[in-house]
Amino acid sequence: MRALAVLVCSFLFLAPLARAEDAPDVKAIISGQLDAFTRDDAKAAYEFAAPEIRDKFPDAETFLTMVKSGYPPVYRHRSVQFGDEARDGDNIRQNVVFVDPDNRVWRGVYLLVREADGAWKIQGCALLPSDETSL
Repeated sequence: MRALAVLVCSFLFLAPLARAEDAPDVKAIISGQLDAFTRDDAKAAYEFAAPEIRDKFPDAETFLTMVKSGYPPVYRHRSVQFGDEARDGDNIRQNVVFVDPDNRVWRGVYLLVREADGAWKIQGCALLPSDETSL
């Protein structure tokens, strides 16, 4: 009985550690892609994209062109602030606030997914303008 109690206590102690190790550094993943955009490093930015994105944009340059035209505050911004994060199994939603070069505020929601090999990739970003402005 005592061995069972030790086993149960060990499991309860180690279970949260396993979940913590399993959790990716979402801010580092998104920041890595944003840094690649800043350097105009299409290949590095493309490496962060999930397969579904790569299917739509089959090469790094096409992907970068899409980000430049469709997501200008993501491509070039004055500041980024990370908000709340929500996890649901192999999906993570991360709220992000961008301030563009013209001091307009944009609210973004990133979706990250875990691939079969355990790697976390960016599956998309929804971006909407905010009524707020930045100084």
